[in-house]
Amino acid sequence: GLNLFFVWECLRPLMCGETAVVIPDTTIYDPHALISFLRKHQIHRIMINPSLLTNVLESCSNEVLVSHLEHMTHIFLEGEVVPSHLVRAWNKVLTNVTLWNIYSTWESLDATMCNLSALDDKNNLLPAAPAGTPLPNVIAYIVDSQMAIVPKGVSGELLIAGPGVSMGYNDTEKTSQKFVSNPFLHESLDWNFSTLYRTGDLAVVQDDEQLVIKGR
Repeated sequence: GLNLFFVWECLRPLMCGETAVVIPDTTIYDPHALISFLRKHQIHRIMINPSLLTNVLESCSNEVLVSHLEHMTHIFLEGEVVPSHLVRAWNKVLTNVTLWNIYSTWESLDATMCNLSALDDKNNLLPAAPAGTPLPNVIAYIVDSQMAIVPKGVSGELLIAGPGVSMGYNDTEKTSQKFVSNPFLHESLDWNFSTLYRTGDLAVVQDDEQLVIKGR
């Protein structure tokens, strides 16, 4: 199911031989219309933001959710910090649907991914749900205001390096502010990691290596 991240996500199902269904704007923001649409078209995967999923949970009864979404397999959350209370509430209602947290930006593509349906009690009690560990060919750095890497458990700005990092904007000044040379580059990394994207997001790395996005 595609709507909020249409341009980004439309090719994924098609490249895997699956059907891509465009969800109309008049449907995506109406919880009851949305779950009816998902059932009618037997959409088994959808990418939405946490606010929309919260709206669905608060607007539809548990019985209605189960009857309409029992065919679904995965829901991917993106675009906002995922509150842990949303994960706890969702996992109590639909245990058959795996909830995922994906951290992505237009400038660096997908960076991390976390199965929120498999979190332990410790992670479930945090204010924000983990965003997972960096995907293959992605390096995440958490730095302070002096561009020094901070220890685990200390918050800082999230920087991303990897082949998915873009070349910049059609704005030289803005590009120079957000895309910088990687000062942590070493011999084992090739040119794909030579540029860092400064996300502007505040993040922290936990002891279990999970990345938690805390906002801006």
